[in-house]
Amino acid sequence: MSLNDEQERVDRLDERLAQIRTRIANARKIAHREDDNIRIVAVTKYVEQDVVQLLIRAGLVDFG
Repeated sequence: MSLNDEQERVDRLDERLAQIRTRIANARKIAHREDDNIRIVAVTKYVEQDVVQLLIRAGLVDFG
């Protein structure tokens, strides 16, 4: 994978994570929950190691 391809994948992951975080924030407000009660867990059972590394670069820390 070239550096440009990798950066494009990271950018797409960043966009998706931003969308997910926005949806979580909206749901959290409706449910009157605090941020520290919510975690994003990336399911990586069938994901290649290079993708997991990109997820880490994108800021994810919880994997299952």
